[in-house]
Amino acid sequence: MMVVPLVVTLALLISLVEAFWMLPAHVTALNPRLNEASRMNRLRARFTHLLRIRYSRLLARVLRHPGWFVAA
Repeated sequence: MMVVPLVVTLALLISLVEAFWMLPAHVTALNPRLNEASRMNRLRARFTHLLRIRYSRLLARVLRHPGWFVAA
């Protein structure tokens, strides 16, 4: 019985991330007037940049040592 609430919770969390993070980025991309360097846009760009760097490093590490991560 725990599977259904877990799936619903995960779906709602993903939807929340989409609504607060991705959707504003799509809206500003459609309207160039809104693409000004506001504080929130700078924070979002910085966070996204750091996330991409960390993900790339983790992916490279996993591809170099796949056995370690399968065992973990």
